[in-house]
Amino acid sequence: MNTSVARLQLIDINDLDDIIGSKARWVNMVKQKLNVELEGNLQFGAFNSSSITKKTLATWTADAREIMTRQGELIENLQEIIELMKTEALTDKAAVIRLQSDLLMSKEAELESMRTAVQETVQSSVQEGIQSYSAAVASNTTSTAPVFTPESLKKVVRTAMVEEDRSKNILVFGLADEEKVEESVSELFLELGEKPRVQAVNRIGGKGSTPAGPARPVIVTLASATSVNEILSKTSRLKKTERYKSVYVCPDRSPKEREARKQLVLGLKKAMVDQPDLHHYIRGGKIHSRDKEKAEDT
Repeated sequence: MNTSVARLQLIDINDLDDIIGSKARWVNMVKQKLNVELEGNLQFGAFNSSSITKKTLATWTADAREIMTRQGELIENLQEIIELMKTEALTDKAAVIRLQSDLLMSKEAELESMRTAVQETVQSSVQEGIQSYSAAVASNTTSTAPVFTPESLKKVVRTAMVEEDRSKNILVFGLADEEKVEESVSELFLELGEKPRVQAVNRIGGKGSTPAGPARPVIVTLASATSVNEILSKTSRLKKTERYKSVYVCPDRSPKEREARKQLVLGLKKAMVDQPDLHHYIRGGKIHSRDKEKAEDT
């Protein structure tokens, strides 16, 4: 997680609300005491009243100073976070430029290889192209490294792009089909205290022939994988709510990941049967066990 994001999460929204509320209460108290309807009318003349004692003015001043001090501390924290964000943005931009440069160099090398291949027969060009590419790979890797062909590299890139897109998705099970899915997803995120930037929300599969059929899962695409991780880290809270206790949220796993997860769940069920006196759970891709008393305490 970026430093700026971590710093931002340390800011308690309740503190901000309390500062805003304290300021509003102070203004309302002064308006009532000075018999002023609008905040904009709290000018010098309003305070320069013979009915206001020095003690009252001193109290107002002390309260205003405390509110301003708290506001100042919050503003300083936000300023530091903004500066961190600027620095991290510049770092990310430099990384993107380096990647672009590497891609251009790779493209130039590929074009050079193609020009060489055109000068010879199809068979010899294919053979020499593979040998040249193998030699280039061998010069930059160990002798035991696998030799990739251009097509295999394209496949790897395509796979990486698919996985990158998948990392921005989450699957939601248990939202009734008759609900407006976009609104339901937004309300679900609000329950978790999140307001991520949603790029797409869609039901998966065809609608059942009967309304009583199981609700179709929903796939939600967010702007970043970071937002997905933030939401997934909070989904355990849903079990404690009446409205969402039957809703299940999980990452958009690849077929290989789904199979691995299936095996983990089967192993978890077996552990629950073999060792019923222990509390079993999945974390970090592994099955863990501990005393039920300790589990209840946490």
